[in-house]
Amino acid sequence: MPEHETIGEVVEFFRQIFEGLCFMHSQHVAHRDCKYDNIMMDSSQLYHEQVHPTNVQRTRDYTRLSRVKFTRTQKPVKYYLIDFGLSCQYEATEEHPLAEPLWGGTQGLPEYETGELVNPFHVDVYCIANIVRNFIDGAFGIPPRAGLEFMSLLVEDMMQANPDKRPTMDEVVARFEDICNGLSSWKLRARFPLKDESFVAGIFCSILHWIKQFVYILTHTPALPKPPRMVDRCTVSRIQID
Repeated sequence: MPEHETIGEVVEFFRQIFEGLCFMHSQHVAHRDCKYDNIMMDSSQLYHEQVHPTNVQRTRDYTRLSRVKFTRTQKPVKYYLIDFGLSCQYEATEEHPLAEPLWGGTQGLPEYETGELVNPFHVDVYCIANIVRNFIDGAFGIPPRAGLEFMSLLVEDMMQANPDKRPTMDEVVARFEDICNGLSSWKLRARFPLKDESFVAGIFCSILHWIKQFVYILTHTPALPKPPRMVDRCTVSRIQID
């Protein structure tokens, strides 16, 4: 799978998963198993031809190596939260629903240590923040990366030990939008480098990276690669499910 090349590509990934979970919560649905493995993307536009579903390094018929055609900046992709086997919808009148702890993909939730009932919406907030933290610190095959320091305070708040002090997903989306508004186009076009990258490799990769970015600037390719028909913020919460 093509890696995220720019900060803007990662920011757009965060935006979509935040807004997706925000929409679920607006419909009183808790996902209850938010983890990196439960996020999929439509990568069909990134390759010359369809890739194999279990090995993206090969073509769909498994006869050839797959070839990347576009970056996520050139062809913005959509991300999808999946696996709703543990999800639950609550009554709108239940402001603070409680449920049995479920040991999904995210370990170490503070409220699970007490053995008491938990608020599944608070758990979702913690788990979706843990995905962002994995991009910073590295986990589950994701190497630690640099350049996301602007996410630190929001992630810390979303992962507070006291679940009642965590922001709601509406608040997360609003704060994230404020963060994005403070990022310059140069920051969004910046590389998303490995933390342990050598100095020489960093110089070489940066030169190639900025040559590509100046081409994008000249062709008016946005630094924040939003897919078409994406709904801004959590206005989707006004959509009612029939």
